[in-house]
Amino acid sequence: MLAVKRGMRSWEPADFFELANVDAPQEEIEHGCHCLLYGPEGCGKTTLLFQHALAVVRRDSDARVLFICKREAIESCPPLLPQASGDGEAATRIHMKYLSADSEVCKLASLLHLLPPGEQPSLIILDQFSGFFPHPGSGSGGGGGG
Repeated sequence: MLAVKRGMRSWEPADFFELANVDAPQEEIEHGCHCLLYGPEGCGKTTLLFQHALAVVRRDSDARVLFICKREAIESCPPLLPQASGDGEAATRIHMKYLSADSEVCKLASLLHLLPPGEQPSLIILDQFSGFFPHPGSGSGGGGGG
């Protein structure tokens, strides 16, 4: 639910599968599975990913989220987030990692197992996958791919 208040965009959290124009997944996404969220540029993939990250850390006090993205992409089009509430502590368990190349993503992934068990992420989000790993022959990537 998008609202514009005094020039600021805000967004109220909602269960997306209770909205009239959003279909629930045909099958449940089980814990430990991978999920690819894709769609055209600007359709709200990053906002949805941030909302999911917030929901995960609110629901589980031991959860940690690693959100990997390109800084310029987030700064040029920031996700819509709910207005501040009493979730400051939960938000501190979402760790942003700004990377710029696929080699940096591979290096980070190869080192995650070295983290102590209490610091390992329970959810890893890679925003704009196609920006890091473009399809061969497609140039620099960019565009869709949450």
